[in-house]
Amino acid sequence: MSDVYDKPSAGELFNGGRQLALPGVSTVIRDKFQTLTRSNLPDTIRLAVIGRRNSEATPDPDAAADFTPVIVRTEQQVVDHFGEGSELHRGFLEAVSAGAPRVVLISWGDETDVNWAEDLGDGITRLDRAFEAAEAVQADIIVPWGRGGDVDEPDIGLYADDQGLLTEVANKCKEITDRSNPCFAVMGVSPAVGTDGLGSSDLTSHIDGLELDPRESIHPYVCVVVTELRPVGYLRALGFQQGDDEAPWANGAATYGGFLATLQPEVASTGKRLYNIRELRYAPTRVQQEEMVGLGLTPVKQNFSREAVVVDGLTYSPEGSDYARLSTLRIVFAAIELVRQTAENYVGYPATMHHRNAMDTAIGSQLRGLIVEGALIDADYNIAYAAAENTARIDLILTPAFEMRNIEVSISIRL
Repeated sequence: MSDVYDKPSAGELFNGGRQLALPGVSTVIRDKFQTLTRSNLPDTIRLAVIGRRNSEATPDPDAAADFTPVIVRTEQQVVDHFGEGSELHRGFLEAVSAGAPRVVLISWGDETDVNWAEDLGDGITRLDRAFEAAEAVQADIIVPWGRGGDVDEPDIGLYADDQGLLTEVANKCKEITDRSNPCFAVMGVSPAVGTDGLGSSDLTSHIDGLELDPRESIHPYVCVVVTELRPVGYLRALGFQQGDDEAPWANGAATYGGFLATLQPEVASTGKRLYNIRELRYAPTRVQQEEMVGLGLTPVKQNFSREAVVVDGLTYSPEGSDYARLSTLRIVFAAIELVRQTAENYVGYPATMHHRNAMDTAIGSQLRGLIVEGALIDADYNIAYAAAENTARIDLILTPAFEMRNIEVSISIRL
């Protein structure tokens, strides 16, 4: 991909890599001309949570070793590997309560390790190793975990307004997308200072005080969610009671990431209700919501039924970017994955007219499948062959199906 992501050529987007499963149900749509297929593996999206384990939680050092991705299916497995109440335990609870079907947990250290940029040798940092593990399992969504709530200690995990971390995470996601599978990160912000009954003025001060890296350096590889919440059963699972002074809050990143893992790429999170949310620490006013959206942030509000709702599905991309909408980014990523999966089947075959025509037909079939499903409005492509270099270049021109964001209802009375 090019350094400026807003208007990449499709040939740069096609950057041969490993196959990656798409979310959703496999679909075969037939018409009188040809069969349109969309290939899916049954394990759905992989959500990777990067956090810390408890220092004493090493009953099986090989399984719980730092930077080793662990695919967990039960809470007890998480506790056995990483310790009860650890960051990874909390991240698992937050993601699963929101509906995440597959969760991979990656430890970047224990609670005594407080510097994600620590050099482990040869210029490789803890964060580098953690993202290498996420790439190895081909995670679609990566969540660097941070805690919510007004805590006394400054060490609250990984969060977007940590100096330089936001840009570092975005760069890591860009590198993985360029050389391997498309992915993006979801991050939360540091906790708001104040009591649990956070007032409007406190929240305004919190928003104004966020020291986020400039959006121009991020591109669309990160979503920054601004909220603090508690999923259903969260406190009980962590050994707390409702009303306890030290009862924890989640910063919403793992919850939002888990919710996104349930959506098809063409379905935006805008206006969608988050699953299994017991309470929000603060509910932004309309003015505060507009301010956050203008900053490229993703706020969470309460609707008329007092349910937690995503206000707007954004990426933290520069203003005016083609990829400001998360749904647009995910649709493009879905098209990239399908083209990669299809084209990879022809690697190693002779570049004869027969195989060229077969690859052309197969790619056209996959893109038409996305159009029929409603993810794309139109798609055009061109395949250029360089025989001397043993290379084929595929240029895609995609028109995503942009989301419906506003509905106006006009009412009149007939007398």
